[in-house]
Amino acid sequence: MAEQQPIIISPHARFEMLRRGIATAEIVAVVRRPEQVLPSRKGRAIYQSKSGPAGRLLLRVVV
Repeated sequence: MAEQQPIIISPHARFEMLRRGIATAEIVAVVRRPEQVLPSRKGRAIYQSKSGPAGRLLLRVVV
């Protein structure tokens, strides 16, 4: 199996994760296996997956 690149979480992202109660494992899961990838500005992409009770929340990660 190929080695996966490390996921680097910025200080701003860590602050927002703490503020919103989002675990690092949730971020890693979305980055590794997103349900959807959308284009964003400045060459970035938005990885997103449903989360939470009954998939009622949408977790979006900008990479």
